[in-house]
Amino acid sequence: MSKVPFALELDTQKYVDVHDVKRGLKCNCICPSCKTPLSAKQGDENAWHFAHATRSTSDKTVTNCEYSFYVSVTQMAKQLFMDRGSLSLSLPAYNYRVQSSTSNSFYTSTREVLITEASSISLNIQGIETKLSRHAADVLGKVRGFPFIIIFTHPEKRFEIDIELLDGERAGIIGIDLTDSVSIFHNQKGASITSFKEALSAYLFDEIEHIKWLYHPRESSVIEKAAQHLEKESSIDKSSRLDPAKEMDFIDRALAGFHLNRGK
Repeated sequence: MSKVPFALELDTQKYVDVHDVKRGLKCNCICPSCKTPLSAKQGDENAWHFAHATRSTSDKTVTNCEYSFYVSVTQMAKQLFMDRGSLSLSLPAYNYRVQSSTSNSFYTSTREVLITEASSISLNIQGIETKLSRHAADVLGKVRGFPFIIIFTHPEKRFEIDIELLDGERAGIIGIDLTDSVSIFHNQKGASITSFKEALSAYLFDEIEHIKWLYHPRESSVIEKAAQHLEKESSIDKSSRLDPAKEMDFIDRALAGFHLNRGK
């Protein structure tokens, strides 16, 4: 989707909703990527959006523009968190599937362990587009004095966490997937009843299905204990079974001399 719902307003240097500005070039907005003036398209046929003003402005484009729908939404998402300062955020449960390292092709032992239950946290925002030690954070906050990282993902941005970059910091990390935010604007014609900014706020703060745990500070110890317990159970269980090769031999001997009578 090439249409973008949010733009950078020149005077305030903040991201604004297309519903909150004047029409056309009077919106006083620019593209944060290429610095080209943007025009607020507020017609009746298409969803309201910002577009690059191409006439007489190509000389103002200093870089190849990478401003897209998802970049626009991501930037507004960061600003919404920062504007709130502190908030209550509901988080899903975090489950992890542990597999026995001594499992073989015949017997595989797995178990899903609970790292943390679903909960509601009080999050105090510390900053956006920053780092905790050497680890990137779209939003950095604190929960009961412990650091907490939020990462936004979408089809144009995937993220792999690297715990080593935390340098020992006991931080929680969640990802918020913005992929489905496109549904806010899909098939919209003209102005929306609810502004895109309000709809995105609901998506971020009220819809828990978009949130996923990426790392919990106690997951290593929980997983290690679960793996050890699983190994113990697996060893006990295997000792009561026949060796696969011997078991096959037993089956072969049991079937020795057996002939299927197909009848006539």
